[in-house]
Amino acid sequence: MLGSEQLKNFKPIMENFIYNIYDKLHLIFLKNERLSLLSLGGIMLLAIVGMGAVSLAMLNTKATKGYKLNELENERQALITDLEISDTLILRAQSMKNIEQSTTQMVKAGSEDIYYVLPASAVAVKE
Repeated sequence: MLGSEQLKNFKPIMENFIYNIYDKLHLIFLKNERLSLLSLGGIMLLAIVGMGAVSLAMLNTKATKGYKLNELENERQALITDLEISDTLILRAQSMKNIEQSTTQMVKAGSEDIYYVLPASAVAVKE
């Protein structure tokens, strides 16, 4: 920490340093006023172009993400529609009306057409 006496000596040195820098910059700008204004304008123009490029890049990525999101949402809706159609077809096939109609169309075997086959040998014989 600076003591009070050191602070008294330090303050004029810093003030003198700051004033010297200010005076030097002031003289540079006064001598080359056209050059300094041109360079300042160029720097400002570059800053504006840089910020515009960053803004454009961010806007482009947001638009791309939005497009992809809409594309995925449309694909999701198409899949949901396909799933609903599949469910409807499955329910129609499993309905009692369709099952009854399909069984009435089946040919039933008469009792004289049924033959029972007896096994030639036993699979498991108890001794």
